[in-house]
Order: sequence, then structure tokens, then C-alpha cells
Amino acid sequence: GKNTISIQNKIPAEVIAIEKGKLISSVQMKSEVGDLTSIISTNAIDKLQMQQGSQVNAYIKLNEVMLSQ
Repeated sequence: GKNTISIQNKIPAEVIAIEKGKLISSVQMKSEVGDLTSIISTNAIDKLQMQQGSQVNAYIKLNEVMLSQ
């Protein structure tokens, strides 16, 4: 499909805290598998309009966690 990706480790989560920096930010999430933290660009947070309470999907790839809504 149009939005299909190959990563298998997709974890639905809720954003519980965001610490925004000028260039990079820390996003803390709560999921069924436990708490997760991701370091992503502040620009990505703004583009996704992410805020506390947002529902996201965390994608785990080796040593990375990517987010989408």
C-alpha cells in the first residue's frame, strides 16, 4: 500500500512527556510493552504536531525508534 513500510516492530504508544530542544527533542511514551523514550528532531515533533497525550506508533529498528501518527 501507499503507506506500507517493512519494519515489523510497531508499538502503539501514548506520548507522556516531551522535552523540546532547539534541534533535537526527547519524547517519552507509555505502551503495553513498557515505557519508551525516543530522541527525534524538534522539526519532526512540530511537523507531526506531537504533544502530550498524542497517540503514536513507535517503530523499533536495530538501535533506533522512529515515530508516526
